[in-house]
Amino acid sequence: AGADAGADAGAATSGWGGGGRGGDFGNRSSNPCVPGAVGGDARAASRDAKELAARRDEDRRRLRRDAELLTQFRDGDCVKMPVPGGAAGATQTVRAKMEPVLVLDEERYGAAPVTIARPVIRVKSPHVRGGEMVFTRIDPKNVDTSMIVHVRPGWNDLHAYLTGEASQAQAPNAVRGVKENPATRPRRPKCKVFVCTMSERQYAHEMWRLLDPRGALLPLNDVHALHKRIVCVEHGRGEKTLAHATRGLGTRVPELSVIVDDRTNVWERRSQKNILAIAPFMPYNTDTGPGLQSEVAGKGGVMGMVQSMLNEVRFKFSQQWTRWAQRCDRGDPLRPGGERPDAGEILAPLMASWAEDNTATIVRQGGAARAAAGAGSSLNAVLKSLGRSKTNAEEAQRRRDAEAKAKAEEEERAKAE
Repeated sequence: AGADAGADAGAATSGWGGGGRGGDFGNRSSNPCVPGAVGGDARAASRDAKELAARRDEDRRRLRRDAELLTQFRDGDCVKMPVPGGAAGATQTVRAKMEPVLVLDEERYGAAPVTIARPVIRVKSPHVRGGEMVFTRIDPKNVDTSMIVHVRPGWNDLHAYLTGEASQAQAPNAVRGVKENPATRPRRPKCKVFVCTMSERQYAHEMWRLLDPRGALLPLNDVHALHKRIVCVEHGRGEKTLAHATRGLGTRVPELSVIVDDRTNVWERRSQKNILAIAPFMPYNTDTGPGLQSEVAGKGGVMGMVQSMLNEVRFKFSQQWTRWAQRCDRGDPLRPGGERPDAGEILAPLMASWAEDNTATIVRQGGAARAAAGAGSSLNAVLKSLGRSKTNAEEAQRRRDAEAKAKAEEEERAKAE
């Protein structure tokens, strides 16, 4: 069984820009780590003042270096990067490639879709192993819209999993050694992706294009269809909802949905159980956030853990769907414990276990969490998600108990007959 995924583009990227000289550069993902979030481990709680000071110095050095690179890109559509395996101090000039992008922007280009060429540079991240640094320009004619985007380590592996490309390498033909053309091999995506974000539309579209450059998950060559799959919610216009994120595809959307996000308080209450909360990606605020320790490619990284949890949800959903279908065949789907399977009820206990392991850490980091969240935030607001996770887990357990009891009663009646 497939699952729909509502996601925030910021969960896999961290970007900042505005390439004007002397500009004010800041991290876009400065929200606190949600209790129980994947990748938010307890190591941050043990940092002493000396280590935190060292991290702040490293953050400033990283920010200054990136500001220099952004200025180079702004002024010359190129950056100077270290030569891989070269002598210390050796650099090479990496020039931008013009990438065609189909956009719909009535303010800049009129009512019809047009193809523009954006200068883009993709290099390995000098800050975190397995990550990628991308330079792009939202408006090719305005150099002040230049920006750097940090792609989270492990995203390429998660992308391959979502598109079904990762499992294709283990197909029977591949095992037998039979050569097969990847271009003609049918894809079996694991989900249907939607993006729900509070970012400006052109920015959101470019962030997703950088994450999915071939359009394997979203239709980049159909801008009208893309507008339906990337939903931009204006600040102050209410919370994010699954119905809005999926454009009201159907009443069963919540039962099939998993939301991957580093913020839970922007989503409606009834969608909380569907959230797979992850630690924010904060390459410039490692002293207040979870840092970069968990930012690695592979199963041990944040994106790898997300993939493992998604895989577990899909597996359990498939099992429950099979049992529910069997009940339908017997004509008793509405008996106690016979409800349709719900991805949120499967996910909630998994997130609750993460929350229990990380609650103490978040409490000890209360001051840092409030500082990272910005004005008007409070630790209590963050901790609410923990209570919701436990409530959802208890409710799911009650339903499982009811199902087991109903099955036992049915077996007793069968024996009596």
